[in-house]
Amino acid sequence: MKIANIDFSKPLLNALRDGELVVFAGAGVSMGEPACLPSFEALANRIAKGTGKTLQDREPIDRFLGRLQHDGVNVHVRAAEELSKPDLKATELHRNLLRLYSNAGQVRVVTTNFDLLFEQAVEGVFNNSQPDVFRAPALPLGHQFNGIIHIHGAVSHPAEMVITDADFGRAYLTEGWARRFLVDLFRSFTVLFVGYSHDDTIMNYLARALPVGEADRRFVLIGETDDDSDRWRVLGIEPISYPQTDENDYSTLYEGVRHIAEHVRRDVLGWQREITAIAEKSPPLDEEIADLIEDALGDITKIQFFTKVASDPDWIDWLDKRGILNALFGDGTISERDQVLSWWLAENFACDHTDKLFLLIGKHNMRLNSHFWNDLVWAIVEEKPPLDKDISSRWISLLLDTAPMSESTDDDLLYRIGKFCIKHGMLDNLLQVFDAVAELVIYLSKCNLRNSIWFLGRQEFIDKLLKQDISSEQKQKLKEIQIQL
Repeated sequence: MKIANIDFSKPLLNALRDGELVVFAGAGVSMGEPACLPSFEALANRIAKGTGKTLQDREPIDRFLGRLQHDGVNVHVRAAEELSKPDLKATELHRNLLRLYSNAGQVRVVTTNFDLLFEQAVEGVFNNSQPDVFRAPALPLGHQFNGIIHIHGAVSHPAEMVITDADFGRAYLTEGWARRFLVDLFRSFTVLFVGYSHDDTIMNYLARALPVGEADRRFVLIGETDDDSDRWRVLGIEPISYPQTDENDYSTLYEGVRHIAEHVRRDVLGWQREITAIAEKSPPLDEEIADLIEDALGDITKIQFFTKVASDPDWIDWLDKRGILNALFGDGTISERDQVLSWWLAENFACDHTDKLFLLIGKHNMRLNSHFWNDLVWAIVEEKPPLDKDISSRWISLLLDTAPMSESTDDDLLYRIGKFCIKHGMLDNLLQVFDAVAELVIYLSKCNLRNSIWFLGRQEFIDKLLKQDISSEQKQKLKEIQIQL
């Protein structure tokens, strides 16, 4: 679904809707204004300032920090000081990532950042409510948790921050508490990585906890100038790119997260206003609006906002091209959503836009789901005032040609079609009803279901059929059916 020029995956949106999404926030989330915190590499350089030590070419950052620690530099304290300035402010990205969740108790944010900006941002999002906060190494169960998780520790407890190679070794290898938590998390939830680059030192450690073969449950937001899409996919993470004017432009990322937060937080009245405004017009050409309607049609409440006002027959082709009507032309039981669409089509278009529906049915090889067939029968025979006789005749012919033949066939509807034909003097169609009746009787007789056929108790209708100007052969067949009953 396209939101703010970013094509968000449906599995991702479904996970968010179902409360199964974990946001995984990296250094990039805290690098924007007004926080302006450094990347992991820039942080390492600040820690090393005045020591005479420098990061060597191709030297892993965690190893460099471990070297500084070995040489007597208190890297944990220095890092905490750099990341906890008194005037530090959370970014809009912090707030909008939290706003992906409707209340504080539903938050699932895991961050590898040491700063406390998510905790600060909570105040402007959930008022007086506070999500739980966990700090490594005291972590909850990875398959069952809510809250803000500092997987590598926080500035409030510098000694426990995971920053050097020795720290990472304990967290992911020897003691393994970070890896255990993450393995369970990645197996249990859909994950969205935000604020990471492929070659992040931290990402290399996280990758060790990623289960194989579940790429449809892990996503990362990356700028379109990032050429590492294939490398992300190798890790089993599906990249979602956002437009950029240059590699330092993150405005669309901010806008995209803000819009998706508004999308999931929109209340029922908001959805009603939005969908009504769109459905009252012709189908949209704008891709984002089209995606919004298509997504809304998956929800039983929202689809009723649509069907209440959508009356332009062009919506029929629009929905059909997207496969949204396919269930109405298949077998078996259809969903509640499809039942709503079935009645909407029959009630709004069977009588006033007959040719549109005939064309639609023809495109689907003249096959109707029994529920859709039932709705069409009701729409035709109960129409007040009645349809033009020629149009009625065409509909009756089509409905009888497509009538479902099974033990679950609605007996009463065939009877109603017959009465409708008698009432309006449609003899040719009445003969078609007779043929359909004969076919159904034969079918049910073969299934040993004669006692349940719709003729039972319909003697008045049979008598009227016999009085019509039908051939002697047809009368003889009808009398034989009477005898069977």
